[in-house]
Amino acid sequence: SLAACPSTSRFTVVRVLTQDADFLRYLTQQGLSLGTVGEVSTNDTDAGIVTVQLGDRQLPLGHTTAESILVETSDS
Repeated sequence: SLAACPSTSRFTVVRVLTQDADFLRYLTQQGLSLGTVGEVSTNDTDAGIVTVQLGDRQLPLGHTTAESILVETSDS
């Protein structure tokens, strides 16, 4: 999941576990949909926040949200 990715990991979104329509709409509005490529800027487990870089913007996500986003990682 996205929550397990260390900082500087490049990722591609491959699946979203939570299929709630409002949640999926939120992710899409934030630029996180299937096939989205990004990079983990920070993964602060103590604060429970994963911040991802999507193009020129950063998006902070709670760990619960990040855990429901399955990704494939790749080297830069």
